[in-house]
Amino acid sequence: MNKFTHKIGVALAMVGLVSATTVAGVRYNLDEFENASSRGGVGVIQAGGSTFFKASLGKDFNIGPVELGLDFNTYIPASGGSYYPPDLQWITLRTLGYTHENLAGIKYGRLTNVTYGYGLLLDNYDSGLGGESSEFSYKKAGLKGWVNTMGIRLDAFGTGSSVVGGRIAYELPEVTFFGTPIVIGATAVRDQDGLSNQVNGGTVTRPSASGYAGDIGLPFAGDFLVGYLEYAKLDGQGQGYSTGLKGNAIDIFKYRFEYRSLESGFVPGYFNSTYEATSFNFEDNAPKTNTSGFLGSMSLEVPSLPFRGALQTEIYSDRSLLTAAAGWSNIGGTTGVINYTMPFQNSSNPILESSILYKTGGLMDYVVNIKRVYYASNQFTESYGVEVRFNPNKLLPGIF
Repeated sequence: MNKFTHKIGVALAMVGLVSATTVAGVRYNLDEFENASSRGGVGVIQAGGSTFFKASLGKDFNIGPVELGLDFNTYIPASGGSYYPPDLQWITLRTLGYTHENLAGIKYGRLTNVTYGYGLLLDNYDSGLGGESSEFSYKKAGLKGWVNTMGIRLDAFGTGSSVVGGRIAYELPEVTFFGTPIVIGATAVRDQDGLSNQVNGGTVTRPSASGYAGDIGLPFAGDFLVGYLEYAKLDGQGQGYSTGLKGNAIDIFKYRFEYRSLESGFVPGYFNSTYEATSFNFEDNAPKTNTSGFLGSMSLEVPSLPFRGALQTEIYSDRSLLTAAAGWSNIGGTTGVINYTMPFQNSSNPILESSILYKTGGLMDYVVNIKRVYYASNQFTESYGVEVRFNPNKLLPGIF
């Protein structure tokens, strides 16, 4: 490899790390704490107000830069009948992706923790939190990709619920701050159709919406300390500004402290983890006057410990919000995650989710999934799943 090629490779690697500018979301998924490449089981789930017996068999494949995840499912109504909610899929392409070194990548599946810029417009978006159950379906899936070339990074995504977004970021080679290049970026997001979904007796609605944002990152000390400025606007609903500091201490402790100034009608991080699962009405839920506030978040992840935790709080003149997540691996025979989220519209409309895997050490394991979404004070929709999971590697060694 000649010196020119080496320099280009190093530059692209730096852009890949910096210009994506992803702020880690305060949310965990069970598969982040598991190592299984194959899975199967039988259980009971609730969807569309009905109960179903479920049997499934799944496998993950990694062939060089290609990853593939497939599930084969069978559902039988517990009380008879022939109605199957759209969330129930007989064959599920859970994930399909390809990455070419640090130059480009594309992935299909449930999109989680999608953040462009510093989160003032698109913050920790999750395409799969909505729906009538915790089951994965094609409507909860999305396609995202990225390209790194000539100092420019391009990102884009689209989902089955018609949410699309894109971002371009550029590292200014001749403009440095404390000897580190400054990164600028621009983001656009649009939901053409909005939401109007019947979910377990309730209705989840959102109007169509679109917005754009611009940001600048000022690395004071690499990943350890980054200062940033961001501007975002929701079409027809106002605009907002933010400035803050974020950092990453040797991949163990991550933090973010931010000041926000919001116009009447503007909602920070409008496209977020609760977007697909909660209703929103700008007239009732958005700030009615200009306001300001602070956001603070921190997370702890020690590789030698089986536990991870994260906490985020937002404090404004008219509301205070709390989001928390905890996850663990192989503690007392259990692996699990618990997520608690207060959406911006109302602190009385939180979302509580938990997934707990109990490993017996034998052929059979047990998984319990619970999701409760509050759509009004003391009113909520709830879905659950109880699954007996078996290890196909033990059942059919050499095949799975």
